Amino acid sequence: MKRRVFFACVAAALALAAALLAVIRPWTWQPLDLAKITSPAQATVIFDRNGRRAASAGARNRTLLAAEDMPEVVKRAFVAIEDTRFYSHAGIDLKRIGGALLSDTMSGSAREGGSTITQQLVKLTHLSGEKTLARKAQEAWLALKLERSMSKDDILAAYLNAVYFGSGAYGIEAAARTYFDRPASELTLAQAATLAGVVKSPSNYAPHLNERNALERRDLVLERMREQGFISAEECAAAQAEPLGARVSGSGEGGWYVDAVIEEACAALGVSADELMSGGWRVYTALDPAMQALSDALFADLTRFPEGDGQAQPEAALVAIDTACGEILCMEGGRQYAVRRGFNRATQMKRQPGSAFKPVSVYAAAVDMLGCTPITMLDDSPRAYDGYSPANASGSSYGLVTLRRALVKSMNQATVNLLSRVGIDAARLYAQRLGIELSDNDRNYALGLGALTEGVSPARLCAAYCALANGGMAVEPHAVRRIEDSEGREVYAFKAKNERAMSEISAYLLTDVLRETAASGTAKALASVGAPVAAKTGTVGEADGGNRDAWTAAYTPRLAVTVWMGYDEPDGHELRQGVTGGGYPARLAAAFLAANAKGEGDFPMPQGVERVLLDSRSLQPDIARPMLAAEDTPRACLLIEALPAGAAPKQVSGLWKASLPVGTVYAQKNEAGQPVVSFVAPDSVSVWRVMRVQDGEATEIARLTGERGDYLSVVDGEARGAAGYVVIARQKYYEEMGRIVEAEPSREAFFREETLFERLFATGE
Repeated sequence: MKRRVFFACVAAALALAAALLAVIRPWTWQPLDLAKITSPAQATVIFDRNGRRAASAGARNRTLLAAEDMPEVVKRAFVAIEDTRFYSHAGIDLKRIGGALLSDTMSGSAREGGSTITQQLVKLTHLSGEKTLARKAQEAWLALKLERSMSKDDILAAYLNAVYFGSGAYGIEAAARTYFDRPASELTLAQAATLAGVVKSPSNYAPHLNERNALERRDLVLERMREQGFISAEECAAAQAEPLGARVSGSGEGGWYVDAVIEEACAALGVSADELMSGGWRVYTALDPAMQALSDALFADLTRFPEGDGQAQPEAALVAIDTACGEILCMEGGRQYAVRRGFNRATQMKRQPGSAFKPVSVYAAAVDMLGCTPITMLDDSPRAYDGYSPANASGSSYGLVTLRRALVKSMNQATVNLLSRVGIDAARLYAQRLGIELSDNDRNYALGLGALTEGVSPARLCAAYCALANGGMAVEPHAVRRIEDSEGREVYAFKAKNERAMSEISAYLLTDVLRETAASGTAKALASVGAPVAAKTGTVGEADGGNRDAWTAAYTPRLAVTVWMGYDEPDGHELRQGVTGGGYPARLAAAFLAANAKGEGDFPMPQGVERVLLDSRSLQPDIARPMLAAEDTPRACLLIEALPAGAAPKQVSGLWKASLPVGTVYAQKNEAGQPVVSFVAPDSVSVWRVMRVQDGEATEIARLTGERGDYLSVVDGEARGAAGYVVIARQKYYEEMGRIVEAEPSREAFFREETLFERLFATGE
């Protein structure tokens, strides 16, 4: 009988074991993978130029802390509320499991959990959250194995690095920064208790979602810490009296600058975006948070952008770069950031730059290679080159003009005529030296006006202008300074090439010209910046008068900014007429620079450049022969120009020599009985005013010009009776300037019906 009972019990046990095995299926269990414990996916952290955490990039906002770096107050808070016997059990707590089973049996539910911190860590890293016997059995088995593989402190640290706190924060370090904007090492007792209370149910206990629940849960954690002797009653009471003081700071996973950093870091490391954002890298950038905040505010102001065309709103981009090194300080890739890692117009877009391309191609080559100066005379006349016939935006031609005037007024004809002298290959070379990529198809005269096959990005164009500001050194636009791996080892550091693109003198001369563009030329909206600023605008027009692209590239000695406005699909939309680079883009650039560059020092003038005093009248189209100012050059015609040493003209202006007085004036009657006033021109540089003096009043009847020795005459058809006539000499060029500078009056001719005689006439006007 006993044998039968024994075998029956054995059979029942085997059947039960078989049934249990069939349920829990241990042969399907996954092995313990310590890599999942010690190296969970963690967010890549992005730091600004001050070394402060600016954002995180990754599917999970997580930063790992080593066991020795885990704050004691945090460890005690979590042990007190999550697993009081953590340091004494072997991975599973049988007493706690029994209590949980009893509670579930009495309540008729399965809500109580008996999991230890070790079990929770295994579940977080190895298993799903399903409530099945098989999952619980595997969890317990893996927990026991984990306890034999790692120390208690390492297990607790791994748990604190893995657990989710809500608001996108994984791990205690990310949670501390998300809720309290500080690292975990600086958490107070009350803050540590708050975070320990959150993990039970972030949706119920996260302080920004339910402050009352969060306070109650925090105070419970503090009370448990007191009960277990982790803190004193006084410390508990003081912490419970503190306000919650939590706020949620954004995880920083979006933003144009962060997107650009991700793209650049992936290229630098040779990894995919997924690998970057889950690898726990530490990316140190040049981000200036104050500048970024300002550009964000400017882009949020709708009044700073042109109106749409009724179907869509125009887009915009902005990028600001440190002129000395090419570091990108802030950027806007569009008017609204809506899609993470979407199309970034600041770095990824390429559009035709229009006239904003002139200084960094044609004029850079002309000044640096050919030795042209601001007073080199260019021909702004219409011509055709291989069938290409550009016209000025004004529709006018200006003849011979200085290089300065041609660039300041953005004359297209003068620019292309200069390109024919420089050569297309030379213009291409200088653009490429400054970092602008060109297509093989860009070998035509339209290149001079910025009509490029593929276009240029705002970041690249901005970097090209940096060389004009820094003395001719090409810079590479970049946001990333250096990168560390998850262990803190430096794996990448940006290295500047420091290649010279043009001479320091050439860069300064071009800058000096572009300063006038910002003061009174197409970019005059920048005149109020309050700092030395140079600039060039660009507008790409359509045949119907609208525009497709509007640019402003501006810079101070240390800061360059480029602004673009237009439509993403220019073939279907266009900026309305009148919206040019000198309008909205220039005003936006001015607002940005006014806040960030005020008080900057002047552009340093290099050795080899001198300031020369010229006669500006000699630069006009009818003379077009630069000359030095003379002693008698009027103040209004004195021009100080920056020129390379030794390049000043040698000839002194003779345009302002004194006018000679008319010797004798004759007045005689013609066949109609009208006075004919005549005289011989004593020189060729004057305008002669013929005056009638009658009844004590002088009236001008004519202005005559001629070459020296010419016989000049005029009929006074309005004369009534006897009259006196006098000729007053006026300098021609003063006449053109609207100034009254006259020589002594001539001798008077007095006209009567039948008598002609001469006498001196002492009068003045």
